[in-house]
Amino acid sequence: MRRFMFFMALFMICHFYLAEQKNSTYTNTVNAVIGDISYKEKYGIYPNSLSDETDRIQTHLLYVEKLLRKKDISHLSEDKKKQRKIMLDLLREYA
Repeated sequence: MRRFMFFMALFMICHFYLAEQKNSTYTNTVNAVIGDISYKEKYGIYPNSLSDETDRIQTHLLYVEKLLRKKDISHLSEDKKKQRKIMLDLLREYA
């Protein structure tokens, strides 16, 4: 009886742990600041449990890259503008 209770308790702990892991995968937004607005703008809906995680991340990175390219950088030196462009190009390539 003790062995049975031990395995039942172990089963329940594992079950609740795995259920929590599965739920947390898609309930968290891709970004804590802007959430999943990038996905919503691209697809017209928010991501759900069927949404591809790689696509969510890529969509977010490309969205952020686009936002950053639109920013006014007239106050930056020419050198800083060049460095910024290189970094944004790298972000696009990475995405």
